[in-house]
Amino acid sequence: FILAAAPSMEISFYEKYLEGSSISVIKGDTYSILKHAHSAVVNSGTASLEAAIIGTPQVVCYGGSEISYQIAKRLVKVKYISLANLILDKQAFTELIQHDCTPSRIVEELHKTFSGRRREKMLSDYVKLRERLGGEGASYKVAKSMVEELKFINKNIFYTTYYSSPIGNLRIVCDKEALVSVSYVDSLPEHKKIKGDDNPLLHETVRQLDEYFNEKRKSFDLPIKFQGTDFQNRVWRELANIPYGHVKSYGEVAKLVNSENAGRAVGLACKMNPVIIILPCHRVVGANHELTGFALGVDKKLFLLNHEKAYIYSDKNIFSDEN
Repeated sequence: FILAAAPSMEISFYEKYLEGSSISVIKGDTYSILKHAHSAVVNSGTASLEAAIIGTPQVVCYGGSEISYQIAKRLVKVKYISLANLILDKQAFTELIQHDCTPSRIVEELHKTFSGRRREKMLSDYVKLRERLGGEGASYKVAKSMVEELKFINKNIFYTTYYSSPIGNLRIVCDKEALVSVSYVDSLPEHKKIKGDDNPLLHETVRQLDEYFNEKRKSFDLPIKFQGTDFQNRVWRELANIPYGHVKSYGEVAKLVNSENAGRAVGLACKMNPVIIILPCHRVVGANHELTGFALGVDKKLFLLNHEKAYIYSDKNIFSDEN
């Protein structure tokens, strides 16, 4: 037997327990030990996953403070404690936890890994585990992903400015080609314009918002970059088609995007609307023209609909006392 010492423990810690035995203690070479071991008894943690990846049949053991164990048992709701079993969602190898973690049980379960069907099945499960983890080259894949992300950031430089509107402060963001977001912020930063003093699209967005709030514009003519799901994008495009001063219900919008029973999903899509006012989600109301569901608050929705004189086109009074 070989004992692979934990890197944080001194060899002297183990020697007092192994005095008189033929067990060797080796520190700092765990991977080689696992690679050459016929079977292993492994503490639950990263080491059990490493043993599975290397291909060493194992028995996992874990024991700790009884109080901590009883608390964890009541709070943690998972089938297994070892990473490999969790990833495979099955018990590929035995886990001896707390009261089951005894010398006799360890010996009993370790013998089962020496040969036969149990060992063959465990090694077969290890192959599936490696496939599920994606095989070799994790460091290369992460590095490649980071480089691609940096290239994307460099290619897509974002510009930002702020706009004080009658419903509060708005943060406007665009890239070189299109408007990315118009969102509400509680307060303005010290410098209202961060990176966009000379960006024509930001200037045009501010100009069109000015015209809208001064009742000189009823629709917006701005390039928008839709970056949602397919369903969200369909909803947002329908929002742009609702005429100034008119309203539609969530159910009506759902029908327009060919999802007749997706009224609630339409509400969530409206909530995720990246460019408020520009894509007028405030023009979407409840089935009975109730003023519900607006990310910025019903008071702001009421202001925008009142600004657009929506009551002129509505067959129901959305400005009743109940609303």
